[in-house]
Amino acid sequence: MKNPLSAVVVFSVVISGVAFSAPYNTQSNGDAIIEPGGVYCVIGATLEVEKGREGEAADIILDAGRGCSATHTGDIYLKDDTFVQADLQVNGNAYVKNKIYAKEVEIKESVPSADYVFEHGYQLLPLNEVELFIKENKHLPRVPSAQEFAEQGYGVGEMDNMLLEKVEELTLYIVQQEKRIQALEQERND
Repeated sequence: MKNPLSAVVVFSVVISGVAFSAPYNTQSNGDAIIEPGGVYCVIGATLEVEKGREGEAADIILDAGRGCSATHTGDIYLKDDTFVQADLQVNGNAYVKNKIYAKEVEIKESVPSADYVFEHGYQLLPLNEVELFIKENKHLPRVPSAQEFAEQGYGVGEMDNMLLEKVEELTLYIVQQEKRIQALEQERND
C-alpha cells in the first residue's frame, strides 16, 4: 500500500502470543507494506496497527527512518542506511547486515566476570604448556580458533570475558616473573 494510507485491512497476525484476526485500522505518513511475513515501513514511515473497533493497541507500532521492518515475532530488521532518531527498543532480535556505528555501547547482561583468575587455587598453566598449546593449535588455550569465530560468531560479553581472563592471567605471569627476577637479583647480590 502506498502513501497516503488510511484504510481498514483484514488479516491475521500473532502479537505477543495473542492471535488477532479482525479488521485493523492503519495509518501511515510514509510508505507501508503489510503482508503475511510482517509489517514494513519504508522512507521515514510511521505505522500504527490497532485492533479493530475496540481500538486496543497492538504491539506493531513503528516510527522508523528508511528501510526498517518489524515482523510479528518481534524481530527488527534494519536495512541500507536506516536512521532512527528516537530510542530504538527491541525486545526480539535486531538484525544489522553491515556495520553499527555508535558513540557508546553499554552491555547490561553478560558482564565480564573473569576475576575468578585471582581466586586462591586458580591453576595457571605453566608457560611451557601454553607455548606447546600455541604451537599445536595456533591459538590461546580457552579461546576459540579464528575458524571457530568465523563459523560460530561470538557474543560481545563472552569475548570481553575471555579477553579479561587473558589479561588477568598475563598479570599473574608478570607477577611470577617479577618475583623470580627479584630472587635472582637477591641471590646475585649475596
